[in-house]
Amino acid sequence: MRIIFLLAVGCLACAGAALDPATSLLAAWPNPDASVVALLKDVGASAVFTPLDGKGESRAVVRVCRSAGLTAIAQLPVTAGTPELKEAAARAHAAGFAGVAYHALSGERATREFAASPRGLVQFVYLKPDQIHWDVSPAYAVLDEGVWPGVQPLDPTVASASEAPWVDANLFLVAYLRGMFPRRPALLAYAPDEKAGVPKERLLPFDSLELALVDARAAGGNVILTPPLRLREALLQRNGKALAAWNSLGSMLRFLNENAAVLAEPASSRVTVAAGSLENSGEMLNLLFRRNASPAVVPRSGLAGGFLPNTRLLVATGLAGAPVAQKAALEFARLGGHLFTAPDSGNEDKWWIAALNGRARSDDEREFYPLGKGAVVAYREPIVDPAEFALDVIDTLGWSARDLRLWSTDSAIALLRRPSRDQAAIAVVNYGSPVEDGFMIRLEGVFPTAILTAPESPRPIALRTAVRGPGTEIEPPGMNRCAIILVSKRNQ
Repeated sequence: MRIIFLLAVGCLACAGAALDPATSLLAAWPNPDASVVALLKDVGASAVFTPLDGKGESRAVVRVCRSAGLTAIAQLPVTAGTPELKEAAARAHAAGFAGVAYHALSGERATREFAASPRGLVQFVYLKPDQIHWDVSPAYAVLDEGVWPGVQPLDPTVASASEAPWVDANLFLVAYLRGMFPRRPALLAYAPDEKAGVPKERLLPFDSLELALVDARAAGGNVILTPPLRLREALLQRNGKALAAWNSLGSMLRFLNENAAVLAEPASSRVTVAAGSLENSGEMLNLLFRRNASPAVVPRSGLAGGFLPNTRLLVATGLAGAPVAQKAALEFARLGGHLFTAPDSGNEDKWWIAALNGRARSDDEREFYPLGKGAVVAYREPIVDPAEFALDVIDTLGWSARDLRLWSTDSAIALLRRPSRDQAAIAVVNYGSPVEDGFMIRLEGVFPTAILTAPESPRPIALRTAVRGPGTEIEPPGMNRCAIILVSKRNQ
C-alpha cells in the first residue's frame, strides 16, 4: 500500500490546466502515447500521468499535452536513493514535463528535502501506510490503495439463491483520509490489477472506470484513474462500446462536479469512529459503510475537541495511554451516548476497568457498563471479526431505526450528509447492474420533501415520501450508477 503526495511547487497554472485535486479528472496512462491526449481531453481530463521512457515519445506526449491544455506528469522509475531520483527528475524537466511522481526516500526528512529541490515541478511522492503521518505540506495526499470497485463475481461452487453479492468499494478509504487528515483532499490511486482484486483472467466491463470515479467522488474524495488495458486498446481502435463508456465517463464527471458542494459535506450519521491506523480501523470502517451505517471518522487524538452533533454511538478502540481521549470518550457516554471500546492488541491495558469501577453484565466477549445517561460496551480482546462488530454497532442503534436502510437493491451503498438542520443529502452508489424497477430508502427523521438528481435525468425529480413513525420512506424510480437525493423538513 502506498501514499502519493501531490506537491504544487511553482505556478501550476503555467504548467497546463489548473489542477483542483478534489474535482479534476486525473488519468494515468501506463505507456507513453501522444495519440491518447485527445481522448483524455474529450473526457474532461486535466492531467495525464505517464512513464518517463527516455525516448522521443515522452517529448511528444508533453508537446501534445501543452497544446491541449493538460498537465503532463512523468512517472519516474523506482530508485534506491537521492542521486538516482535527482538524475531522473532532471531528465523529466528537460523533456518538458510539468511534474514528476516517485517513491519516497527512506525517511521523512530526506523526502521533504528532496521535494524542495526540483523547483518548478509538480511532485507526487509515493508513501507507505506507516509514512502517512509524514509532514510534507503543502502536499496533497493520495492513498495508492484500494480494490477495483464493483460486485465481486460469486463462486459458483458456493453460491446459493439467498446469498447477497459482495460489493467491493473504497468509500471507507476516502472517509478515513477525510477524517484523519481533514486539511488534505482525500485522493486515491490504484490500478486494475491483482493487488486491487482483479485477476488476470477477469475481463472488466468498459464502464468500470466510471464506477471507480463515482466510488471516490461520492464519498467526498477523488481518484487517479488508470483505464484497464482492454479499455485502452478498444479506445485506440475506436470501438463503439468503449467510446460510449468513455463519453459516459465525461458526463458523469460533469454531474459530479455540478454536485461537488453537496459531496464535499462531511459524513453525518449517529455513528462516529475514532480511528487509529488504517490497519487497525480500516476493515471495521469498510463493514460499517457496507451496511449503510455511513459513519463519521475522527482521529483518536481529536476526541477532546467534542463530537459531531448527531453522534449517538462512538467507536473508540485502542485508547490505552491516552488519558485525555479516555476522559472525553467516557464523558460522551455519561451524557447519554453509547461508547464501544476495545484494545488494539492483546497485551494492551484495559483502562476502562479502573475508570468504571464495576461491571453491570457480561457475555463471552464484552462487558456492559451503565454510565450516567449512557453506557460503555467494552470488548476484552481486539476486534477479530469486523463484520460481527459492525453488526453489534448497528444492533445497538436498532435495526429498524438506523439512519439509512435500503430495500430492493443489494448492490448499492448510501452515504448520509446534513447540509443544514432542515436538510439531508443521500448519495447512493450502485456497484452492480442498473436498478430498473425502483427501490426504497428509509431515512431516520421526518422529511416531507425529496428531490432526486442523477446523470441520466435531464431535470430533478420530485419523489414520493411517506412518514412512518420517526422515519421517512423514499421511493426512487430506479438508478443507473449513482443518484443524489436531497430531502427537507420543509414542504416545497
